[in-house]
This record gives sequence, structure tokens and C-alpha cells, in this order.
Amino acid sequence: MAESFRGLRAESIAWPQIEMALKSSPTILIPIGAGCKEHGFHLPMNTDFLWAEYLVNRVVEQCNVIALPTVTYGYYPAFKEYPGSISIGAAAFQEMIADICRSFARHGAKKFYVLNTGISTVAPLEAVRLMLLEERI
Repeated sequence: MAESFRGLRAESIAWPQIEMALKSSPTILIPIGAGCKEHGFHLPMNTDFLWAEYLVNRVVEQCNVIALPTVTYGYYPAFKEYPGSISIGAAAFQEMIADICRSFARHGAKKFYVLNTGISTVAPLEAVRLMLLEERI
């Protein structure tokens, strides 16, 4: 019987541990939090990243998931005018998230949850959900 796992951070363990965890808990958590996006004069550029990290750590404490490293790049078109803010195109963002899911689906992941700290990423993520649904992921 596979060893039981509870709340793992994928970046902190070796691949054989991920392989074993996928046998007992094929649920993947993908946190998304901008690493460099404007938040006014008073907050750091990585505010979304900090929120995502806080929240994913809380989920990992309580849920049987394999949490992936926080995705720090996303589709944030409203912030392009602010120096230092990074936004990738919606299609590139969609393909990145879809490929992350495909990578883990190949190895047995059955469920994918996105912990999303943005708003403009919602529509591209819905498109990814529908695309992966067609692929039976």
C-alpha cells in the first residue's frame, strides 16, 4: 500500500516522493500569484505572490494535496503601464498552465485546483479548464 501523504510542497521533495504521493493523493494545487505587479505606492510588487504563498501553506497544512511552486507570471494587462509590472499574453499564460497540468496528468494526477490571487487571470484559466476537459484532464 502506498504511503499516505498530507500536504506536500513539490519543490521541497525529490521526484520519487512525488511519484509515491501521486499514488495516494493525485490532487495537484497550482498557486498563482504575481511576482512583480503594481499594488500602489504602499505595497511591494510581490504582494500577490506573498498572498499565494500564505494561502498555499495554509492549504498544505490541512489538505491532502501536492502543491506546486507558485506561478509568478500571468496575464495582467491592466498593469502594463506601471514600471516593473510583468504581464504575459493570455495565450502564453493558458498554455503554461495547461502544460503544467498535462505534465502531472501523465504521471497520474487526477484533480487540479488553482489557487488564484488575480482577477484578470480568471477568464484565461476558465479557457484552460475547458481545453483540458476536452483532453480528459
